[in-house]
Amino acid sequence: MYFFRIIIFSLFFFNTYLNYAQMIKLDGVLVRETKLGSQEYEIINKNDTLKLDLSLKNKLSHSIVSWYGDKMFIAKQGVLNERGAQVETRAVKLDLKGKVIDTLYEPSISEGEYIESLRISMNNKYLLVVTRNYKNGDSDYVIWNSPITLKIIDLQTTKIIYIRNNLAMSLSFELSHSPFSFDENYLVYSIKNMGNNIEIAGAAKPTPIIKEKGIYLVDVKKGQEKFITNGSDANFAPNRNDFSFVYEDKIFLYSLSLLNQNILYKIAGVYEMRWYPNGNYLYVQSQKRILFSRGMKFNEILIDVDKKEETSFTKYHFAYTPYFWKSLTSNPQGCNGK
Repeated sequence: MYFFRIIIFSLFFFNTYLNYAQMIKLDGVLVRETKLGSQEYEIINKNDTLKLDLSLKNKLSHSIVSWYGDKMFIAKQGVLNERGAQVETRAVKLDLKGKVIDTLYEPSISEGEYIESLRISMNNKYLLVVTRNYKNGDSDYVIWNSPITLKIIDLQTTKIIYIRNNLAMSLSFELSHSPFSFDENYLVYSIKNMGNNIEIAGAAKPTPIIKEKGIYLVDVKKGQEKFITNGSDANFAPNRNDFSFVYEDKIFLYSLSLLNQNILYKIAGVYEMRWYPNGNYLYVQSQKRILFSRGMKFNEILIDVDKKEETSFTKYHFAYTPYFWKSLTSNPQGCNGK
């Protein structure tokens, strides 16, 4: 009996060792916010960790939205007015110490233009700026749900190459972490609610914009857009013109070249999804309600895209906090930039 127990325990520990040995370690430089809304970040790689405090200083705040090359970030800079509202914004480049290097886009303050979100294309060619108006006529009352405008800026020429006004109301519009395609010719966005009535300034009466709920594709060069499929949270892969999206508790993969979609994985409660930079894995955060409780259980999984199955990995436990991998093609170096 004792001999059999030794064998069972030996097999258990051997199996545990094999699982650990096969566990995928997601190497690569990563920046993440240490606490949601804190604007305190840390840059992590296998060699060191660098703290980066971008919290409010002299009425200025900075929120990182992505890496820009090897040693810079794209961030949204906000300025607080006398009432404590952040109505003055601009798109800036930051170095690894949080210092502003350059201003990429500055909205028209006189027209009440406010940057809602920023995204950069795979190879840093384009900057997508989503803006809306925060003003209500001559009043300085801040409007939090107003018509949005899409602008795509060529970062080499700094010219706006695409603009779409009054696309939807800001609360019904959704933009994922990686909306630009691998070849940078397309971008995707989602509409969460159908049938918005948008009141355009100066119009005699409200102008209705009826937009079907789902995912839309924009051809950057042609300036055209079309409805693609039902779903939300559309993220382009970093190595091909495929994007993942969520619909009815399933993760799908849509191919632009084949114009079809396939179920990748079944999972409920997805609220965050990011491609790992090599394009082989999809990192997913989800949550579900704890039985007989008001609490929510956080979960993170790594999906092997080719095998369409979950795989073991060293977990991050980044619950509800933004995080951004640096592209593996950018030859990552130490956090100190040396």
